[in-house]
Amino acid sequence: MKLFFLLVAFFLVIISCSKKTDIRPFSGVADKEFNDSYEDAVVVNDLDSPIVGFFENKGDNQDIDFYRIKFPSSNTSYRITMTAVPDADATITILDTSKRVLLSVNERGVGEGEMIWKFYPKFDEVYMKISSISGSNEKNPYILSLKSFEKDKTEEIEPNNTEQTSMEISPNSTKKGYIIPGDDRDYYHIAYPEERIYCFTIKAETLSNVDINFTLINKSTGSEKLINRYGWGGSEELSFVSSAKGDYYIRVAGAVNRTNIKDPLYYIKIEEKVAEKNAGFEMEFNDTLETATELINLEEVDGVISQDDADYFRFNVINLTESVNISVSRFAGDITAEVFDSTGAKIDSFSGDKTIERLNAGTYYIKLTKSDTQSSFYRLFLNVRYGQE
Repeated sequence: MKLFFLLVAFFLVIISCSKKTDIRPFSGVADKEFNDSYEDAVVVNDLDSPIVGFFENKGDNQDIDFYRIKFPSSNTSYRITMTAVPDADATITILDTSKRVLLSVNERGVGEGEMIWKFYPKFDEVYMKISSISGSNEKNPYILSLKSFEKDKTEEIEPNNTEQTSMEISPNSTKKGYIIPGDDRDYYHIAYPEERIYCFTIKAETLSNVDINFTLINKSTGSEKLINRYGWGGSEELSFVSSAKGDYYIRVAGAVNRTNIKDPLYYIKIEEKVAEKNAGFEMEFNDTLETATELINLEEVDGVISQDDADYFRFNVINLTESVNISVSRFAGDITAEVFDSTGAKIDSFSGDKTIERLNAGTYYIKLTKSDTQSSFYRLFLNVRYGQE
């Protein structure tokens, strides 16, 4: 890829003093004015040759070039690269033949190139709209190329940026996708059809310079849970999600560092677990009193919490206690714990460790929340001490 850009740069230097008409015969598909509408789109059958065009000076109106791309195979993906044009801020938009937008990229500013790392065509034909948001250059052209790759069955298929176009992902499987452009959102769908309790872990990871995050959406309750510990590269994980029959969606997003030179690639993995009462983890979703995770005395439970999240836990006291010690060890961020009785009345509120004296027999709840935006891992420990009878 670096060699390609070097050759293009050399080519642009050579032609920098040439007239526009001198370089239209450059070996590739030429931008033929007027191709400013869908009806006048230039038909492109040869994807092995580059597309060469200009951003004309049209006064207050932006120059738009339309191409109708015909794909020779449905088992191919494409990396789409457009070279930089001095003085112009360009964008690439791909639309289906019904003029519905499939993908659009414009991450960079004036005089910067554009890249779509992977595009999987679902159709035999699409429109490609090349436009200058601002600026023009009638001397230096844009050069757009499509490099083909054999389709990978584990990769996402764009567009999948809504629940309706989401990609199916099954338990104990891994998919890979790309954050393209930087405001991209990729949706994956998990369906559990049987009347039983399911338990699974979600993990998203990247080796690129990307701050990856994901949101788990529970369609049956309308609950959403964002998992994001800020940092370039690395992974995000939500352990032991507990669910009955129903549908879930995972929305993957991220920020791409401008210094990134690798494909903005990530992996999303679903791992099914055995659903046990005492799994050593909070059992998501546990966002209400009714869905609280049961605590076992003297056993630690690990969890993760984010902004606007609430994790509820339940424990039982069988007779009058001498004391109840509750410990919340956090790995990052401030976590507030609140203790309620079975009527919902608050007994205490604290951070860190707390010892509550003399609780009567009954059911009690612990609610954990946090105010900052970063997801935090924590460890919750309960020690109920009974006095001598």
